[in-house]
Amino acid sequence: VFFSRTRPEVVMQLDTGNALAGGAEVAPFLHKYPQRSLTVHLKEHSHDPAKIPLIGDGDVNWSEVFALCPTIGATEWYIIEQERYPQPPLECVQECLNHVRRLLRAE
Repeated sequence: VFFSRTRPEVVMQLDTGNALAGGAEVAPFLHKYPQRSLTVHLKEHSHDPAKIPLIGDGDVNWSEVFALCPTIGATEWYIIEQERYPQPPLECVQECLNHVRRLLRAE
């Protein structure tokens, strides 16, 4: 609602995990609001409430996200976000970063 009622120069900061948790896919937002996702919070989400996923271990379609962000979204910065930790936090940070690097190389 917010972005549909603001001018195109208002930058959208998309959160991949919150979008999916709210029942929305990321790709349609990027298409609907092109060039407005200069920063994107990369957060994983799992539809299984018992699972605490790290990036690459859940339900976010990362190949689609990384294909659309730099093209349609005009993304310049990715912010890796992890709110809960299935193992020690710094280990989670390293694993998320490794996954993102692998996913970016795959594109």
